[in-house]
Amino acid sequence: MGEIPKEILDKHWEYFENSIGYKKIEEYKNQNILPSKQRALFRIISNHELLKKIIIGKPSEIRELIDQYNEVVINKGIIISNEVFSFYKDFIVTGGWNSIWLKINREAWLSHKKNIKARMIYLDKRFSSMEMLYGLGKNDRLNIGVLKSRFNNINNNISSNLESWNDLLKSIFDYSKFIEINDNWNAYKYTTDLGITVCPYCNRNYIHTLETDSGRTRAELDHFYPKSLYPFLSISIYNLIPSCHICNSNLKGSKNFFEEQHMHPFENLNQSKITFKLHYTDLKIETVIPNTNQFEIDFDFSPSLKNSEMTMINNSLKTFKTKELYNNHKDIAQELIYKAYYYNRTKIEELQSILGDNSGIDENFIERIVYGNYIHENNFGKRPLAKFTGEIISNLEN
Repeated sequence: MGEIPKEILDKHWEYFENSIGYKKIEEYKNQNILPSKQRALFRIISNHELLKKIIIGKPSEIRELIDQYNEVVINKGIIISNEVFSFYKDFIVTGGWNSIWLKINREAWLSHKKNIKARMIYLDKRFSSMEMLYGLGKNDRLNIGVLKSRFNNINNNISSNLESWNDLLKSIFDYSKFIEINDNWNAYKYTTDLGITVCPYCNRNYIHTLETDSGRTRAELDHFYPKSLYPFLSISIYNLIPSCHICNSNLKGSKNFFEEQHMHPFENLNQSKITFKLHYTDLKIETVIPNTNQFEIDFDFSPSLKNSEMTMINNSLKTFKTKELYNNHKDIAQELIYKAYYYNRTKIEELQSILGDNSGIDENFIERIVYGNYIHENNFGKRPLAKFTGEIISNLEN
């Protein structure tokens, strides 16, 4: 899809700069009821250039912001104390209690029991006023049940702190306001101005925007990096991907594309580096047009792709079930085989010659009539299955 036009970026920044959320940054950085570390962070966030990166920064800048957020806010105890978070991480990285219960064996338990108990006693003392834990003496027995109970108390406290922190960020970068119906810049105006009419994840479904007095519809906006984990990116324009319901809600859901890199629709790969192809599973095809059970829809990958690019591609194909879904369109591929055979390039040139230059009908229009879709890369975003159609035709002609 390429970069978002400057005029759209300017509108989006102006919208945020005039929003209630923008004014709340000033409020929060001087609010004494907040912990001093959090107030300090809001003073950092108030930096004009940093805010512009958050709101209209490119995908590469967003990834840098996530790295900084994880390092400064999560890993350095801005939300919760370093001691508690360190203790918490020791357990959470193992996969949670259900996983721990299965993994712990007698030998491992005995070797770590003393250290775990010492840390529990420390935490008991540190948080006794918060009633997170209850007294654990040096001579008290510590079994897995007691440990689990204490960890759950800590986990609940951390969850509460995270939720409160996220609520502050959500009130600044307020997605609920952005999707409201009003006369200002909003989600409908964003998708209208962007002009993307086909889902960029799948190229299978229309996502037109329509507003009338009696009803309205628009694309869903996928948070490429989930707002549940990164609430400061809730209205970041390059994090708002117009998409269809199947891709956004049914397939992607809340997957974290920062931890598992995927192709970003506004950047990454040239379309020509991954192309559709027909893979014949039956080598004894005796008819001009094969049956749909004699071939599959598959992909060709450019040999110039780097390993990191292949990882993103494979992750995207897996998440959006691209191969599985496109194999439901083998009947269309079968029709394209027929058209490529009977309406080859020579036939199309003959039709254009018959119609003449004064007909106002060019070769591209004739191709669209013959093949039932756009077939050139610069038009793939105009109609569902255009990339599929164009690349299958190209392969058949070659």
